[in-house]
Amino acid sequence: MNTMAETEPTGGPYPSEPYLGDTLESIERLEGELSPEVLELNQRTFDFLGIERDVVKEYVVCNIAVPTPEQTAEALRQGYTIPVIVDGSIRRKRYIRRAQKAFAEEYGSSGIYWDYWQTAADISRTQVAQHSNRPDQLYLIYLKPDQECDDAHPDTIDKNFRQCQEVLAQEREQNPSLDLRGLTLQEYIMRQAVEFQRRKANIDPGKRFDPIDSSHRTWLLEEAISVPDFRRPTRCLFAYWDCYKRKIEVHSAGTGKHIYNLGARFAVLPETLAQAGVSKS
Repeated sequence: MNTMAETEPTGGPYPSEPYLGDTLESIERLEGELSPEVLELNQRTFDFLGIERDVVKEYVVCNIAVPTPEQTAEALRQGYTIPVIVDGSIRRKRYIRRAQKAFAEEYGSSGIYWDYWQTAADISRTQVAQHSNRPDQLYLIYLKPDQECDDAHPDTIDKNFRQCQEVLAQEREQNPSLDLRGLTLQEYIMRQAVEFQRRKANIDPGKRFDPIDSSHRTWLLEEAISVPDFRRPTRCLFAYWDCYKRKIEVHSAGTGKHIYNLGARFAVLPETLAQAGVSKS
């Protein structure tokens, strides 16, 4: 378990400056896998969320778990073209609080909303909250660039959790090298924040814009809740962007429930994904 403070880098001390020229391997990796523009976008995203990380340094010294070159090439070929860096060392409650504060200050809203009955309880009871299967460090995922869920994964729209899991299973069978997974709440928050930063840099100042899922909803397939004596998950979180109140909405629903315009998003994760983790609730 990573016990370092949140403001400290993961994976050991940084090399002495100048760090970009320390090894040829580091330079080739920086130029060959992620462009400076992508690293800069993810850095702005961490800054926006108030998470202190030097993305370039972490990347150059190989402190970010990344998909293999073969995975990356296939991901790009399959249309998974948005690289998002997630910090798996931060406890999820603190991740939520940081994002809630950042979006609230930017949009003058509550930032992130969930009902204080079922969802509030479910957020800390999901399988990934209890036993994370994500790396306990910075890690890179690839997602499709579409703003709406129905464009990214049309086969999942208007399907319940179980049906979306079946679609994901078919995708995994057809593309075994990608290690496709559903999203966690933290990954969804980072996707929203990256899209916010990307659009903010390319839209006229003062013009209203929304991140992703302003007219559709996304099942967070990794955020399922299992109940003792039931062999299958009974509930799961889903999320979307409220374009009227301008905040991320997080809700919980039964896994057999059909909700209009609710689908799922998939992500390409590093094949070195941790097989067992610890609670980060």
